[in-house]
This record gives sequence, C-alpha cells and structure tokens, in this order.
Amino acid sequence: MRRTVLYICIAAVALLAAGCKEFLEPRSQGEYSPTEISQLSELVLSAMPDPNAVENNTLSGSYLDILSDDVQTRRTITVMNSITDQWYQQSYVTAVQALYTWQSNYPQAGAYTPEYTRWEELYSSHYNKLTYVNTALDYIEEVNGTRAEKDYVKAQMLALRAFYYLNLVNIYGEPYNKGVNGQGVPIRLTGARENRVMTRNTVGEVYDRIESDLLESVDLFEGLGELEQYREFRPTLPMAMLLLARTYLYMENWEQAEFYASRLIEEWPQFQIKDLNEVVNGGYTNLTSDNPLNQRFWPHFMDYSNSDVIWAYGGIQEASDFTSREMTHVAQEDKPKVEKNGVYAMLSQASDDLISNYDENDLRLRTYFVRDLFDEPEYADGDVVSPSQKFTYHAYGKLKIKQNDMDLDVSDDYGFLPDTDSKAFGYALRITEAYLILAEALAEQDRGGEALAILAQIQSKRFEGAVPADYTEGDAVELVRKERRREMCLEQLRWFDLRRWGMPQIEHVWYDTSMGSQSGRPMRYILEQGDAGYTLPLPEKVIQKNSDLTQVPVNANRQPK
Repeated sequence: MRRTVLYICIAAVALLAAGCKEFLEPRSQGEYSPTEISQLSELVLSAMPDPNAVENNTLSGSYLDILSDDVQTRRTITVMNSITDQWYQQSYVTAVQALYTWQSNYPQAGAYTPEYTRWEELYSSHYNKLTYVNTALDYIEEVNGTRAEKDYVKAQMLALRAFYYLNLVNIYGEPYNKGVNGQGVPIRLTGARENRVMTRNTVGEVYDRIESDLLESVDLFEGLGELEQYREFRPTLPMAMLLLARTYLYMENWEQAEFYASRLIEEWPQFQIKDLNEVVNGGYTNLTSDNPLNQRFWPHFMDYSNSDVIWAYGGIQEASDFTSREMTHVAQEDKPKVEKNGVYAMLSQASDDLISNYDENDLRLRTYFVRDLFDEPEYADGDVVSPSQKFTYHAYGKLKIKQNDMDLDVSDDYGFLPDTDSKAFGYALRITEAYLILAEALAEQDRGGEALAILAQIQSKRFEGAVPADYTEGDAVELVRKERRREMCLEQLRWFDLRRWGMPQIEHVWYDTSMGSQSGRPMRYILEQGDAGYTLPLPEKVIQKNSDLTQVPVNANRQPK
C-alpha cells in the first residue's frame, strides 16, 4: 500500500512535466488510495529535499550564488601550451557562463551538458515535490488516524508547501516590493486533476498562500506535543516560525517579522549561535601557522550537531554544483587536479567585493571559506603564513570538505573539495538568521539601538577580541545588511536579498576562452539597477508545453560592455 501513493505522485509529476492542463485524479483509482495516516506520514519524507538525491533537484544549488555579487570567475587564465592547452575546456562551462552573465537562455545552455539538464528541470522539480505535498493534503481527512496524527502530517506538509513556493516566487516571480500585482508563479493546491487553465498567479496571491500555509502550520504544531513540535529530519515548529519570519521580512511587514523572529529566539533556547572561537580553537581554520596545505574545516555547519541548525536539508552535491567546478585544460582532461600546490583551480571564487566586507580578524574569513591556494606561492612544510597576507578564497567552505585528515586516496589529497560522497546535508535553516531578521526589522522601524544590540550578539561569537568600529558605527539598516551578507554568504540568500534591496547594478567579468591573442581577455557584463534579469524566465520548454503561462520580460542576448 505504501508504494501506491508513490506511484500516484510519480504519475502526476509525469503529467506536470508534459505540460498537461489536467492532472491525475487519485480518487478515480480506488485501489491506489491510501487508507492509513502512517502512509501519509511516510510521504512527508518523499516530499522533503533529499540529501541523497542527485536528480530532480528541488532547490537552487549554487545556482543563485553564481548570479549574485558574492561570486566571481578566476581572474587569471594560464595557457600552459598555446597550441594544445586552454582553460575552460569543459562542456559545463557554456552553462556556467550563461548563468554568470544573466543570459535568458540559461536552461538551454545547461541542456547541452547531460549532468546539468536538471538546471532546466528546476521549475518542474519544485512542482514534483509539491505534488507529494498536495496529494497528502488531499487525503488527510479520509485516512484512518487520530486527530493529532493528522494534524502532525498536515502541519509538516503546509510548512513544506510554503517553503517551495517561497523559493519559486523568488526565483521566477517578480520582487514583492515591486508590486503585488506582478507576475508570480502558478499555485497548485491539489494532487488531483484540475480542468482549468494553468496561468501565473500574482506575486501577492503567492505570498498570501505562503503566509496562510505557515500560519496554519504554526497553529497546528502548537496544538501538538513537544515530540511532534520538534524532531530532527522532519519539518518542525521552529522551521515554520523561521520561514514565517523570513516571509514577512520579504514582504517588508517589519512588525510581524520582528514578532516571529523574537518568538523563535525566546521559545527555542536550545538553538544557539555557533561560537566560531570554539571552531578555531578546535583546530578548524584556513589560516594555519605551519603549512597552508594543512588547513582544516569544521564539518558540522550544516548538520544537527550544530546548535545553530534548526532544519537541515538538501545535499552537498547540489549545494556546490556551480561553485566547486574545477578548471581544466585539454592536455589534462583526465586529471582535473592541476599540479600547483597539489590543489584544484576552480572556475569561480568568492568575489573580491564579498571578501572586502570582512575585517581580517573576523573568524568567518578563516572558517567559512576554503583558501584558494592555486594562486599562492609554492609551499613547503614549515612555511609561515602572515595574517596580513591578502588571500583569495573558493566560493564554498561551510560544507563538509575533503581534507588531508580524512584518509583519502593520494589523488584526492589536499583537494579541499566538498565531500559529495558523504551524503551530508548541503543547506540549513539557522537560528542566526532569526537574529538577523530581528535586527533588520528593528532597524527598519527606526530602532537602530536595539538592532545593533542584536548584531552584537552575533558579532561577539565572530571575533576573538574587540569588534571593529566599521561593524558597529553608522546607519543601522546598512550595518544590518552588511552583517547579513557576511553571515549568510553562499547560502543561496544573497540573490533574494538583492532583489528586495532595490536590485542594484552588478558587474560580472568573464574571461575570453578563445585561442590566440584574445585568450584571457576580460569581458564585462552588467546587470543594471532594476534589471528585468533579476527575475529568471521560465524554461522555454515549459512555455512551449503550456501556452497559457506568460514569460517575464527578458534580455534575449546580453552582450559584454
């Protein structure tokens, strides 16, 4: 019986992918209908982002970070042999370039590379998960089970539905503060067939649904026992509360954002901001005193052993798909680890603009990023590293990292790549975000002193000594935004923040990959302030299969300046 529910969902998803305007009606196939609440409870696991899943990604991967100002491409291209060798010779580069330069054809570019076809499936895969969610909600009152059991399943599924729609509307919908009548995404609330035209709902309608689902989820959770309110590996009450605070923040409803962030912090004291002094004192740092090849990274930023983590989800491979891609050249296609300090040369790095926001004594600079050793001098055991040296950094570090104390094969030694084989989590909702939401809500209500006091609670665990003045003096709103960028870097939130903070101009530099004298020439692409490119177009195949869906304005062929 448990498999039958899965078959229902798979059939429904197949119709979704085909662009059908009618959807599977499970009730028409009685032999496939669930009868027990335990079956729907198991369906919750299928509806969640799976850390072990490689296909049918439901999140953004490092997709959104590539679009933002937190990532840049490597500034130097080395031609080792002008005739046979060239950087950027992997097929995935075309897809990365399309995203990095905000091209409207990014899904088609990804489709040329088999392992990246799921970029094109991002939209549909969200609705894949929503079909699991909606199917459970369709049956919740029809199966056998106690009221408490049904409310528990329903609370989880409502939180998940809000989570997915909040993702969707911030990727494919126009920014909320641009106008609630802007183009959002289609709202589906059932796993059954619907004989209706599938069109975009407005941004306001999508946010109304997100708010309604989360409020009901919180209410249901609060009527349950403690064991149901919080259980690892499941949607929970604190998860729903944080998503509700985030939703109100995006809606610029400062009072409600403050209310739910404050409640979460006060009512769930078991969640605490992780003190990075403990991490560094435990030997986990990229700033080593003997040999930079001995840098070590704390592997628990995104798992439940971290007191900061409210809900962990998704996998490392998805979270680092874009930002941990190595550059190779033709002569070494079978050997992507380039012989330079025994480390990989990455296509992308943490941007200079991001790194410039950190004081050199900020412990996040030592723990949130893997040092990019490729551009540094050759090292020998015993070399001393100066804290004042200006380093470059990979655009990852909070994930579980392959390092030289993991008993790796020789070919992987010192790779410092995300450990995609570990099946560890790639994302997390963290209590620190609640503090940042609270600080921003207070600052926006002209309560700057209170906002800075909240920031001080975070910063006290990000420095060994005194917090520098430029972290604490100035306009409260601007200080909060800078702190949010420093703290939540490379966690897929920066793009959403830029959208709601006025869609500022961004410049990305891509380096010419042609052979000859032009190889390595910088090409500058500009995303203008308020650019339509801040809203991603739906994949063209989705539009082709459902002509009732409208496309957002696009810049069809963005050219370098």
